[in-house]
Amino acid sequence: AQFTTRWRVWLLVALLAGTPFGLLMFGALQFAPSSHAAVFPFTAMSVMGMVLGEVVLGDRMTSRRVVGIAVVLTGLVLVSGVDASSLTPRAAIGDAMFLLAGTLWAGFGIVLRKHRLNPLLATAVVSLSALLTYVPVYTLLLGLQWVPGQVLVAPWRDVVFQMFFQGVGSVVVSGMTFTKMIQHFGPVRSTMITALVPGLSAISAVIFLGEPLGWNVLAGLALVTAGIVFGVRQAVIAIKPVAVSPINTRA
Repeated sequence: AQFTTRWRVWLLVALLAGTPFGLLMFGALQFAPSSHAAVFPFTAMSVMGMVLGEVVLGDRMTSRRVVGIAVVLTGLVLVSGVDASSLTPRAAIGDAMFLLAGTLWAGFGIVLRKHRLNPLLATAVVSLSALLTYVPVYTLLLGLQWVPGQVLVAPWRDVVFQMFFQGVGSVVVSGMTFTKMIQHFGPVRSTMITALVPGLSAISAVIFLGEPLGWNVLAGLALVTAGIVFGVRQAVIAIKPVAVSPINTRA
């Protein structure tokens, strides 16, 4: 019975943060503008994280946290440039996929926190599940030319670089650090901190790509930072790190 429980927990981790999450996020970009990817997934992650945290973990939905998330969302809208003209019926399909993907990620954070899963094992399960399910299916669809992609004809150096950068950096390193953040700060606060990514990406584009720096990026980044500080400051002081053994898979 204990083995079955462990198996079910790891399967749930794979379903929440593995291939289904990736398909929804990347598939949504076929319908909605890329600017929506900075707002809608985070909205679902934060809101559903609070709801699930209260229902599953008993976390209290404080007014400070709600206000902090509202400020962060306002900042993300400024950074991304989302406006009424981009809210089309076609974009609504992509936005719904973004919201569902964010909900899956919120559930992933709740499962990690509830079962105190080891960051390395959680990252390995997500990566392995994607390798066994996403890669062969996508390769087959590429070969049949049913989906767009240049990986089969791209220079091998570019492919190797992307395998290392995306596979090791984006999946392993970021996955482990995010999982560790959840253990210390909880799923909602960890998600709020990741809201800095769009603003920092815009700043990086200015530095490395020479793109213009608009007032909306600076104002949005300031609001995101203020919202995060307001929403997590008191809670971080009161939380103690959760000790996790290297092979902790307790259900």
